[in-house]
Amino acid sequence: MSEESRACSSCGRANPVQAKFCAGCRASLVAAPNPPPPNPLPPPMPPRGPYANGFGGKSESRQFDGVDAQALYAAVARHVEAQKGGEIRNQMPPHQMNAILIYKEFLSTMSAPVRVESDIAVSPVSAAQTMVSISSRVDWSSTASIWIISAVVLVLVIMLNPYMMMLWFLLFIGGAALNVWMIASRAPKLVAENLFTALRSVPAGGSAGTYSPAMPTPAPQAQAAPPAAMPATPSAVAVSQDETIARIRKLAELKDIGAITVEEFEAKKAELLARI
Repeated sequence: MSEESRACSSCGRANPVQAKFCAGCRASLVAAPNPPPPNPLPPPMPPRGPYANGFGGKSESRQFDGVDAQALYAAVARHVEAQKGGEIRNQMPPHQMNAILIYKEFLSTMSAPVRVESDIAVSPVSAAQTMVSISSRVDWSSTASIWIISAVVLVLVIMLNPYMMMLWFLLFIGGAALNVWMIASRAPKLVAENLFTALRSVPAGGSAGTYSPAMPTPAPQAQAAPPAAMPATPSAVAVSQDETIARIRKLAELKDIGAITVEEFEAKKAELLARI
């Protein structure tokens, strides 16, 4: 092969160096470019905070000595999941978490649960110190049940004494404003205090384990039932001589009345005779 030619990788034919396609099989002689590298996966969704900005928002921080970040993060996750209605929305273990914490109090919420959106950060300060910060804000849409109950009570009171309707209405407005202020000021503070109280149970100098999101257990697959035995076809059934003769006579009658052709009669007769 000349130095000014190159062989086709498909058929082996020599082609000029400047040729882009093989003259024999028309395969491409130009090396395909390397495929681009795959796009990197996006990072996990970060928390949506800060929630301290706005009405009903507050930030709190506590420093814990002698407890590593892994243990504190695991304790935070267990505290959220232990609450009825608590929810971990997204997270970046072992440092950040966006969660729903629950606040309820008889005086301000009539024991109805109120959702508090919280950003929780676990930050190592030194080898022996870890800072836990929580930035929370009340989810006011979760307080709808409180106002519905209050409105029903107001209507019932007005029906009992309609002459004092204006007074009851003003009392309702004042009570609602007081409830809003109490929820906005107390809910973020109390959920933070409850969290820090739970974290104090993590032993200093030890580890409370690590946390990994619970994965759903796949349902066991039902084993396929063995295929049912197929009934034997007529061709596989042994036929006696008398039965064969009876069938041939029946076929002859069908041929005589024109229901089947002569060729069909002969073919079926030969098949029946072959079974004897």
